[in-house]
Amino acid sequence: AAGIGRFAANAAGSLIAHSGIDLVLLVREESELVSQPLPRAVTVVTCRPSGPLWEQFQLPGILERYGADLYHSPLFVGPLARVCPQMITVHDVIPERFPGQTPPDFLRLWRRYLGPSLRACDAVLTVSEFSRQDIRDTLELGGRPVHSAHQALAEQFSLEAARQDGARVRQKLGLPESYILYVGSIEPRKNVLTLVDVLAELAPSSGDLSLVLAGRTLFGDYDPIAHAARRNVSGRVSYLGYVEDEDLPGLYGEAEMLMFPSLYEGFGLPIVEAMACGCPVVSADNSSLPEAGGEAALYADARDVEAFKEAALLLLEDGDERERRVELGLKHVRRFTQEAFAQRLVDIYERVQGEGRG
Repeated sequence: AAGIGRFAANAAGSLIAHSGIDLVLLVREESELVSQPLPRAVTVVTCRPSGPLWEQFQLPGILERYGADLYHSPLFVGPLARVCPQMITVHDVIPERFPGQTPPDFLRLWRRYLGPSLRACDAVLTVSEFSRQDIRDTLELGGRPVHSAHQALAEQFSLEAARQDGARVRQKLGLPESYILYVGSIEPRKNVLTLVDVLAELAPSSGDLSLVLAGRTLFGDYDPIAHAARRNVSGRVSYLGYVEDEDLPGLYGEAEMLMFPSLYEGFGLPIVEAMACGCPVVSADNSSLPEAGGEAALYADARDVEAFKEAALLLLEDGDERERRVELGLKHVRRFTQEAFAQRLVDIYERVQGEGRG
């Protein structure tokens, strides 16, 4: 849900700042948008969405009241009672690829509502070209088009912010002197235990190098700290849990590198965030991850501990190569702007509205 919420906020912020279209935003009462000064074309409507039943029984009335020309859901659930053309967002097909590694509540939601929502919508939006193709190959779309749009990098992620906040974040979070960073949920699909294995291989020759893990634990029996004890590096692995957004730039900026060994991603936003903060990246080479990292990241097979170790040593020991990767990363992330995201969304909206079934 956190990723979906961030996507919704990202899309709304980009459209408000750069689209100029008439926009009705449905937000919770506690949203900061309620008290912000906004362009005249933007209407903020407070509501209390309580899940799929709210979308089926209350949302259509709201859309009708405001004369919506198009409804875009940031989730894969949309109203079956059609008031206007509509598009749902499917970030990936992880529940199809990894059902046993999908949180049970999310899997139930997917299996109950995705099919009907697909049949009621006019188009699907997703977050990468890889996911676009994967959705087309995996889901029953009934001829409905799938569009992709890379979301914008949030403005807080910058080299300046990383440098400015580094010392504060280091003290607040009690960060070790030298660390490899992982940002994301702690779950089997993310392949986090592989990072513990990489650290164990690096430890004998890497002084005080540590591993810092930032993200929520989704499966209680998937425990990197226990694995670190088995590999005799428990004193070198720190688990921060969820980290506030305001602390992420400093966390990225102080790291030696971000390592992202996931087995499958719809996009891989931490890769882009890290690069924007001057943090080089070693990523798995599967799914959408080369799309997220471009030519700036170093890549390895997700389960190849030795390959991840060699990539880490390259960044730790070769200052010129590290600096080259940092510069490539800063250049790569310039394409993920709010303006580009907003323009892409508007283009898609116009297409869906024009092709919609009313």
